[in-house]
Amino acid sequence: MPLADYAVYMPLRKSGLGEIKSETRAGEQTMPSPMTMQICIEQRKDDLTADPSDSREVKQRCSKMDVRRSGNKTLVDSVCIHEGSTVTRHMTISGNMSTVYRMESTSRFTPPMEGVTTMDSTMSGSGLGHASRGSRMVW
Repeated sequence: MPLADYAVYMPLRKSGLGEIKSETRAGEQTMPSPMTMQICIEQRKDDLTADPSDSREVKQRCSKMDVRRSGNKTLVDSVCIHEGSTVTRHMTISGNMSTVYRMESTSRFTPPMEGVTTMDSTMSGSGLGHASRGSRMVW
């Protein structure tokens, strides 16, 4: 599928306040303790595969972005260039996105990025309700 069309197949999180817990492992090394944060999500701008700081640039750097459904899961396979390395990633997204979801990804770097050849990450999210008035929406 063309890169421009892939977002149509991505699950969207429900607008409002959410909590995300993430854990990353680079090679054999676990990154600093798991991180938990609360964010506000605006569903119409939500894109789980993009870096929120440069989503258009990310799409331009990726030669492959295959998104497909398999039962209740969304699978994403991508090949992108980042800081001189080719990053090959497989991501599985599961859950109903309105209340609870989980993302698991494995990335391989060629050549290694700062000595790292493989990175595994897990992110669990849950909807907490409406964002408070004046909260900054994240996309």
